[in-house]
Amino acid sequence: MIRNIKQPEKIDLVIPEIVVDINDDIMRIVRDTRDTMKANSLKSLSAPHIGFQKRISLVDVDLFQDNAGLSGVLVMINPNITDGIGDVYVEESFLSEPDRLVPKMRAYISVVEYTDINGKRNEISAVSDLSAAIQHEIECLEGKVF
Repeated sequence: MIRNIKQPEKIDLVIPEIVVDINDDIMRIVRDTRDTMKANSLKSLSAPHIGFQKRISLVDVDLFQDNAGLSGVLVMINPNITDGIGDVYVEESFLSEPDRLVPKMRAYISVVEYTDINGKRNEISAVSDLSAAIQHEIECLEGKVF
């Protein structure tokens, strides 16, 4: 189901809950987040942006040149950045001001641990713009809007 995206200034700045069990409710949140992300032509989106206070972020890796050998929508449940290497300058947009680009310095390579929708713990090394997008979404899960 496509959900309304909550503007960052309207999101309760609380740290989303850790997902303990991947059940039907969690799968519905993943589907709704994916559907909303696709319907709004977004590269990435986290569950809190559509009203679910859970540590779930999605990134459409097909939209990135360096996609870490992945394809489709990467679903990261309880993601955690374990390492960052180098720097990359990026310009990011935010849901509250989609036409405004904000300069940010991000890790060029980020190593991220996450749980997939099958409950399996994974680790990826993302580079460049994909690394920046993942870092952006994880910051949203940590209550950092900008």
